[in-house]
Amino acid sequence: MNYWYVFIPPLLSILLAFILKQIHIALIFGIFSGIFIIHGVDTKSISLFFDHYLLKSLTDESHMYVLLFSFFIGGLIHLISKNGSM
Repeated sequence: MNYWYVFIPPLLSILLAFILKQIHIALIFGIFSGIFIIHGVDTKSISLFFDHYLLKSLTDESHMYVLLFSFFIGGLIHLISKNGSM
């Protein structure tokens, strides 16, 4: 079987991160594209994103640490960039 479509969400996230220069928005679009590939494009997929993927990952302690770490690193990079060193 050909499973080439598994590369679509990460490639879309990387491409959108370069275009938009907003990593979190690009990751959300990557998650949506993965959900749409798995479950199809309908309103159930969007509610599944909020119920299953977003809320369950925000209530998990280890996922919250990763999310906070990425926000802090993003804030640090933005602060360094505003100071003119990048």
